[in-house]
Order: sequence, then structure tokens, then C-alpha cells
Amino acid sequence: MIITSFSRDPEKHRTTSLFTNGYYYHRIDGPFFPRYPAHGAGDVFAASVAAFMALGGSPFAAALLSTALTSRAVANTTNYAGASVDPIAALAKWNPMGYQVDDDRTMRFCERSNVDTEAIKTTAADGPRLKFAPPKHKIIYG
Repeated sequence: MIITSFSRDPEKHRTTSLFTNGYYYHRIDGPFFPRYPAHGAGDVFAASVAAFMALGGSPFAAALLSTALTSRAVANTTNYAGASVDPIAALAKWNPMGYQVDDDRTMRFCERSNVDTEAIKTTAADGPRLKFAPPKHKIIYG
């Protein structure tokens, strides 16, 4: 689960998102550009999460790379198409391909785009918070 724009700090120009897979939790800090209208930033984020996962990345790596790509797309906002973000211009200057396959490598790569991550520590009493239940109905093929 990814919660985008969990908090915004206009003074420090930072936005914080939260990521969890149910077993570990991370705070992802990225650049915040309040002077840009950035129409379409959520669409770029959602599409890039799907694309990076389809390319073999983990959900965590996809969240990090998508945060970096979205912030770069917002920084490339133009008046063309009603002040919408420009992910194509961002990708022309930035090549994330190959970094989505390893979480540690992804974290180091995204630091160059001013995207930082911090693990949210859990206690032993917390344990895994996501519980999987067996399906109630079986699908029979054949």
C-alpha cells in the first residue's frame, strides 16, 4: 500500500509518502514544488508504479522510482496542455531502467533525485500487521 502526499512541508519543500507491504514500513520523502499546478501528477505516479512493477521491480522499488519520476515530471511542468506535468521530458534526462530490480540499488539511485527513505521501526509486539486469510471459495477449472 502506498499513501501519497501523507504530509506536505511547504517550508522545507518536502512531501512525505508512506509505503508498506504489511511486514515492513517506510517513509518516503520527496521534493515538493508548490509553485507548479502539476495537473496529472497522480496519474504519472500510478502509471509509473505499474510500469516499474511490470518491468520486474518490487513494489517498494516501484514506489521509490515513481516518487522520483513524478517529482521530476512536476519540475518539468509546462504551459502546454493546461500546465500538466511532463514525464517524457523527465525521462529524457533521467534513465531509471535497470535500477528497479534491487531495492538497495534503487534507494541509492533515487537519492540523486532528492528522494530519501527511512524505515519505520516496529516493535516485537507489532509483528506482521497484514494477515492473509485462505479463500472462502475455490475456483475449479476443467
